[in-house]
Amino acid sequence: MFKLKMTLILTSIALLSTSTLKADEREVMKSLESSKVKYLEAVQKRRTAMLEAYDKAIDKLLKKKLAEKAIKLQDERDFFASQNPEIVFNERSFRPFNLSDANWEKGISLSKAGFFVSNTERARKALTKGQKVKFSDGETRVIRRVFENGVYLNIDLDGKKLNSKKYGYPNSLEVVAKNNPI
Repeated sequence: MFKLKMTLILTSIALLSTSTLKADEREVMKSLESSKVKYLEAVQKRRTAMLEAYDKAIDKLLKKKLAEKAIKLQDERDFFASQNPEIVFNERSFRPFNLSDANWEKGISLSKAGFFVSNTERARKALTKGQKVKFSDGETRVIRRVFENGVYLNIDLDGKKLNSKKYGYPNSLEVVAKNNPI
């Protein structure tokens, strides 16, 4: 329904935005365009607040060692985020799992180039061997191996070990392209 309304509004704007409009008609169209932008900004703010609430709830579950419930909530969050495609949601963006222990710091391996994320359908589809991932600072690495470990999806990368402070949770990474074989 929302998409249909926005399509009708955009079509109306396109039809009326010809050079044959009088000054007062152009002013009305500018006002309508401004209202549309304000509406979409408000929707984006509410959506962002909801996603942040999901993230906080997931973090609380992880701190209480309730990883399976956190994974289910992550799937629900991903579904919620994907429901409004006209609002920005990057299905190829991930954050390392927020876990630190003897082997991991903020989702980044302490022994090799690698990280892990929630083992969700979205992650299994996007994070595959040969894909390139780009970190928030622009560094790009190639996925060498992916393996499921219960509720976690472990990702091994090429190159040297990752800096957990630089790349660990809450920083994000994005799947950018399939590595082309030479």
